Amino acid sequence: MFAQQKAASAARVEKTTFAGRDAWIKRPEAERSTFFSGLHRVLARVLPKVLRPTNAVGGMAALRGEAARLRDFHAAGLPVPEVLDETGDHIVLADCGVTLRSQLRAITDTAERARLIKAAQDVLVQVHHSGRAHGRPFVKDMTISADDGQIYLLDLEEDPCGHMAVADAQARDVWLFLMSCAEFYDNPGAGLRDQLAVFIADLPDVVGPRLVALGRGLRPFRRIIGVTGTASLSHDVAGAYWSARALEGLAHSNVADSA
Repeated sequence: MFAQQKAASAARVEKTTFAGRDAWIKRPEAERSTFFSGLHRVLARVLPKVLRPTNAVGGMAALRGEAARLRDFHAAGLPVPEVLDETGDHIVLADCGVTLRSQLRAITDTAERARLIKAAQDVLVQVHHSGRAHGRPFVKDMTISADDGQIYLLDLEEDPCGHMAVADAQARDVWLFLMSCAEFYDNPGAGLRDQLAVFIADLPDVVGPRLVALGRGLRPFRRIIGVTGTASLSHDVAGAYWSARALEGLAHSNVADSA
């Protein structure tokens, strides 16, 4: 009982040293409430598969699932933090640098920003060509190493491939990544459109048609944001608006012809 109370009061993520290496202790989120689980079940019935919630249920089960996914990604040669230890109430992950979003926000040179975004995008392309999907590939869930500039992927609690086809999960990854990049463009409409054109050229062929379908599915939500003017409320809402606009534009491209 005392150990459980101590774990509950400790920070969820805490920097530490493990076997002489910089590392992070990661503790589980609280298990989802009955209401939260019920809401997910309702949304799963009414939304298209690609837009359905994929959140983990919380608790140690979710953390063990993340550790398993991290090991799987690591074994496939994908850049993720190494799992150094796994106990009954936490996991220990190797340190992989600072968050990519904080680095991007600190940079004023637009060319350097574009280079880092492309480097992160290339990592996500690598994940997709391995037959996997991330689940929540926001730039805040990536890090950049100070040693060699390698981009690492974090926070693999959510496994979208358990809720939808891999190609749909990969299309969803593209949308979420674009959403998180919008704030780094002076003109997000043009910036995301150009970024998406490069993205599609590098992705597995099967993802393009799924992106066209996703753009169509997002149109009603994008219109609601536009009509209500809520895009100005936060970077996340603005990113959702502009990334949806970018995907909608695919309906008039060569990608739509193959859909």
